[in-house]
Amino acid sequence: MKKIFDKLVLILLILQPILDVITYFQINNNSSFFTASVIIRSVIMIISFLYLFKVKGERKFLIFFILYVILNISLNLFRGCKLVDEAYGISIIFYYIILGHFFSNYKNDLITDRLVTYIYLIYLTILVITRLIFGQIAFNSVNDVSSILIGLSPIVINYLMKKKNLGLGLIILGLLVGAILILGTKTTFFGFIIVILYFVIKYIKNNYKKFSKKKVILLICILLVAIPLISYIFVNSYAFERIMKNINYFKAYKLDYYFVNKVIFSRRLEFLIDLFNMYIKSPILTLIIGLGSTLLNTYKYVEMDIFDIFFRVGILGTLVYLIMFIKLLIKNKLKDAYLFSMILFILISIFSGHVFISVCVSIYPALLFLLNKNKPKKIKNKNKRVVFISSTGGHFNEMMQLEPIFKKYDYHIIVEKDKTNENLKNKYGKRINYLPYGTRAKLFKYIFIFTYMVLKTIFYFIKYRPHVIVTTGTHTAVPMCYLGRFFGTKVVFIETFANRTKPSLSGRMIYPIASIFIVQWEEMKQFYPNAIDGGSIF
Repeated sequence: MKKIFDKLVLILLILQPILDVITYFQINNNSSFFTASVIIRSVIMIISFLYLFKVKGERKFLIFFILYVILNISLNLFRGCKLVDEAYGISIIFYYIILGHFFSNYKNDLITDRLVTYIYLIYLTILVITRLIFGQIAFNSVNDVSSILIGLSPIVINYLMKKKNLGLGLIILGLLVGAILILGTKTTFFGFIIVILYFVIKYIKNNYKKFSKKKVILLICILLVAIPLISYIFVNSYAFERIMKNINYFKAYKLDYYFVNKVIFSRRLEFLIDLFNMYIKSPILTLIIGLGSTLLNTYKYVEMDIFDIFFRVGILGTLVYLIMFIKLLIKNKLKDAYLFSMILFILISIFSGHVFISVCVSIYPALLFLLNKNKPKKIKNKNKRVVFISSTGGHFNEMMQLEPIFKKYDYHIIVEKDKTNENLKNKYGKRINYLPYGTRAKLFKYIFIFTYMVLKTIFYFIKYRPHVIVTTGTHTAVPMCYLGRFFGTKVVFIETFANRTKPSLSGRMIYPIASIFIVQWEEMKQFYPNAIDGGSIF
């Protein structure tokens, strides 16, 4: 039952960006109130509630929360508010709090930074593709997507840096730059700069003692190129165009309150003052329980989360919210990228809103508590999944010299199938897998065999999800190595013993991406300067 529940939670998380796209099309087709977002996210909240009731330490919190909700809705009904509006409004406000408590108690090792990285990639892909095809993005709120992309970026960048996954990193960076230019919000542009500065400062802090003069000069050169380049991109971006339009439209040419309100906060301070004046003149009951959703639905929101919460649920509701929020932060003690990510979400919520009271976004700051628990730990050798792959013949013979270390890992052998290795199935059973045998001597036939081999390689990679790929060559191993490197898997290549004076084709292909590259002859280091001379494998 636990495995089924874990997979259900995993599926619901992966479906978040898809859910937003479906909701976008439903709303644009004048669908009913009960959109996919309302239905699925209501289910998520109910599941979280039921799960928390089984956690002893959370029962008091839930009873306290339920009593508050009953009191709030009852008092709002007493003064003539609508039940549906108030129930829906309070569920949106406390959606983050409930999910935060759920993720801080829930255990699921499948939910990691890697998963978040691919969810992030889904958001970027949908955003860019829908803009290119339809001329507009398939999300209801530009601000919601901006908050997600910036808030989760420290987790994604940190994961890519640790895995040294250059291929995936370049894809995400390219899509992210495209998304920033498409969205054109101040949140994405300035948020991205803050995130980059954070990682640059962190890198310098951790490595400045190791810096050589060449590295210092290189960093200065990068900065000298980066600063004017970023300035040029910003000046030609949609975000800058909007800022200049606001400055000219409102004639806000001086850096004063008028400029800050109209240009920086997009009139949010103006809306804040209007709502505050209405709130402060209200009866005592309204001061305690807030203006309520029924009334506020007819007004423009401030779009600064803490004030939107305060005006909607009043002094009492805001105190309940802050107590629960602070309790989550104290209990979970976020660190590193997770802490920085939470800080970004909080800052975005203050300056542009659409974080803690947006159900599309609030699931992600809540998810940080689980990610913080699931941060990568050193994997024990016995749990490390290793794939040993090679062509048949001499390359396979060399790889089998490593047999004494096989049992130290959760290992799998992949080799081209021929008569010389068929009988190994009796010895290794499910630990050995076969790829089709092919030779470039028959090129036309080899093209079809190689295509089939690539598809089978993808299948084996998904099936075994290796932490490390070890290979002695040759062409059979190239697709597995590139696929693994793309997804952050370490690649160990051992150049064949047969080559002493010239590099192999597979060696030349894999050398640029290998985590460790080993040669068996000292002479081979002229072709592979960064290789390790491991001596003979025999």
